[in-house]
Amino acid sequence: MKKLVCLFCMFISLFTEGFDYQVEEIDEFTKVHVIKVDPMNYEIKAVRAEEFLGISKKHVKEMMKKQGAKAAINGGFYKQNGQPSGILKCSGIWYGQSTNKRGSIGWKDGGEVVFIDRLLTKESDDKIVVVPQSDPQHTTSEDWSDLPNIVGGTPVLIRNGDVIEDYTDENITIQTYITKKHCRTAVGVLDDGTWVFLVAGGKVDGKSGLTIPELAVYMKDLGCKEAVSLCGGNSSRMVIDGKEMNRTMFYNPVSDAILIFPKATPS
Repeated sequence: MKKLVCLFCMFISLFTEGFDYQVEEIDEFTKVHVIKVDPMNYEIKAVRAEEFLGISKKHVKEMMKKQGAKAAINGGFYKQNGQPSGILKCSGIWYGQSTNKRGSIGWKDGGEVVFIDRLLTKESDDKIVVVPQSDPQHTTSEDWSDLPNIVGGTPVLIRNGDVIEDYTDENITIQTYITKKHCRTAVGVLDDGTWVFLVAGGKVDGKSGLTIPELAVYMKDLGCKEAVSLCGGNSSRMVIDGKEMNRTMFYNPVSDAILIFPKATPS
């Protein structure tokens, strides 16, 4: 499949050292927002929404502002009360486990060490152990054992530079999630370690956004060697310097977010 093409594509770019934002208008309904971040200049953290009256959901913009981040996107899938519906680990604290083998991203050292794979979790000796599910083996339990940040999504989009075309291993029961256009959020990494954050969509449900195969190809065209889709729909959100870059009909508060912070300049 070829990347979506529009003869009247519009590009807007915002660049600072180690941080590059661009938006592409691919048709009258859909814009694709992309941030590329060098982890040598910026630190990346997973952040959980604070609980209030039994609900753990906040808007991405609120979490970003409270933490003082430069930019943010929404994280993984969640239930009505804000509890994660998949794996979630923020700053070394477990909030959710994976009972279905679903695509996930984990990292340490502020984002300089990154893994993406399909995961399950199990409890062993009062510890939570991550069990990768790729065949052939892509990562190991040891790779994930000391990662302070893990965010679940689905599906894995790209592995070893190749677009994934078969999603049956991730047991996605709602096929329209794959085949219909929806607002999408994805995250990936380039060969040189640069992170890629993508949010695609618009205001017209069913016409704006991307299918999962289109999302995978787009991430591939951006140069990603590994990539995974995160929570989408009205939860898809990208915020930079306090400004929400994408617009949807509604703004869902979310369970967690991935935040981007400038690293302190050595004195």
